[in-house]
Amino acid sequence: MLGSRSENQRHFYVLLIAASCALSALAILRDPIVNEDGVFHLMLAREAAGTGFLAALAAFDHPVYPLLIAGLHRLSGLSLLASAHLLDAALLALLVASFTRFAATLCGERELAPWVALLVLLFPLLNEYRSFVLRDFGFWALMVSALLPLLRYQATMRWRDGLWWALLGAAAAAFRPEALVYMALLPLS
Repeated sequence: MLGSRSENQRHFYVLLIAASCALSALAILRDPIVNEDGVFHLMLAREAAGTGFLAALAAFDHPVYPLLIAGLHRLSGLSLLASAHLLDAALLALLVASFTRFAATLCGERELAPWVALLVLLFPLLNEYRSFVLRDFGFWALMVSALLPLLRYQATMRWRDGLWWALLGAAAAAFRPEALVYMALLPLS
């Protein structure tokens, strides 16, 4: 017996997130060398884990990504590199799920969601970066996640959707300040 439409949709997104995480794991196994930016972020995360979060906030220019790595390291007991890869895999899964949901909502046809998901999962440039330690994953994931509340806000003018859009945009700006420019220009487009 088939489940309800919302239950099927939930299962679809769980499978989509699992597929994205599996692709990230395969990419890390295939290319375990840490990129230059990744080394820098891991050094900052080590500093944050050693000196404490408040000292790291004062010492770093954009501390959110290294602080998240250090926090995950402390909570999980994983190495800093494993914590960074886990964080990045989660952010990429959020990116894939958010883009799929946004595109299906924008088109107005939920039947397109599997095709959009397949397109995003197989996107070569995204898969090329899956093994990197990169703060841009947070920026991309949160900016794409902000598109759906913006779309809802423009359609319904509900304040909650506008608030979600602003919060997700502010969170994206914590990873890369350029998000503020995108957030200012998005409603105009």
